[in-house]
Amino acid sequence: MNRSANYNPKASIVVIPDPSLGRERQASLHKTWALLRTLGPLTILPAKTTESQLLEHLDKRPAQLVLIPWQHYLGWTRAEGFYGLTRTSGPTVAGYFASPIERHEIGATTPFHRLLLLDFASTSQLERWRFARALLDEKLRSGIQPLLNPRAIKYFEDWVGSHPPGSTIDSLITLPALRSETWRARLPAVQLITLSLWNLAFEQGRALARGDWLTQIHAGKIRAYFEIGMDSDVLAIRLCFQQNANTSKVILRDFWPEPGGESPSDFRQVLLQHADFLRIHPISDMTEVEIVVGLLKSAPAQHRPGELRNLWIEPLSMNLVSEIPTRRDQENTERERPLPPLQNIGVDERATLADRALRRVAWLERELSERDARIEELISGGVGPAVNDSKKSA
Repeated sequence: MNRSANYNPKASIVVIPDPSLGRERQASLHKTWALLRTLGPLTILPAKTTESQLLEHLDKRPAQLVLIPWQHYLGWTRAEGFYGLTRTSGPTVAGYFASPIERHEIGATTPFHRLLLLDFASTSQLERWRFARALLDEKLRSGIQPLLNPRAIKYFEDWVGSHPPGSTIDSLITLPALRSETWRARLPAVQLITLSLWNLAFEQGRALARGDWLTQIHAGKIRAYFEIGMDSDVLAIRLCFQQNANTSKVILRDFWPEPGGESPSDFRQVLLQHADFLRIHPISDMTEVEIVVGLLKSAPAQHRPGELRNLWIEPLSMNLVSEIPTRRDQENTERERPLPPLQNIGVDERATLADRALRRVAWLERELSERDARIEELISGGVGPAVNDSKKSA
């Protein structure tokens, strides 16, 4: 990393090592800390540091980013509130896990207003560096451009009225970068993620109201704004939509990871299952929500489907929202293009890829139908051995 380009003497980092790690993972974590030193001053506290000792240190030496083992992050009650429980900007406390953990291990939902869990177990050193950089600089917390190479092309599409998901899913096939060797194998996951985002915008969302930042140009017509971009290391998909109940506690409840399994209960859990990282920002004092779903070159979701991955849920001030959809015409950059139509690729390739996507969609619809049937059985009082047997067989 180029220290002169990325180093900020004011972006101080404080970390607490995880004493439960083995020698190999400790060595990997030492490399991560060394890499983060290219972003700003980094202080490593003793592994046995208590919550009170951490707060005492922060009171004397403020930090922009505090990284602590995930057990402390979820168990300590004062560290997260040190900078203000309802803050929408400023310093950040995040938990990290440097060895694989299952989703069920994190327990029930947090009582706080945010959740930042970073995967330092199955991601590359460069990917960890990118996450830390975004957390250190408030200007990099929104949008997808900070995650990508500056030369990467972003494609956008306005979802208007009764926009069908199939047209967007088909259009993704036309993107040359998505058919490259790096991302070709993950095209089904991209299409499934897109379908899940469409469901959030159209099934869970509502028609947008006049005056909000997402609808300044097409007030009352646009249901959501979709964006996708990729380089050789990261593929990022962004959705901006409106949701009535968009408080951080509601978002945390809805997106809290369920125990690992092959049958996600709803579209939010589909995102958690197929994404390598998921970042959700309810915009403070508004009804908008920004979701960024990412795939990484290391592909932890593909290789470790039942494990927890990067999850970042945090309320964000409107002043920190970048890449506002209604301002893209003013920016007029060459790297921002409309999502191309499907007819740009051959008929045979189109049929093959579309058929693969339809099979995945059919699988998802079948899983959701079975879920609904189980719910109806529970409501009607049919709780018994049959339910348990169905879970065992699943």
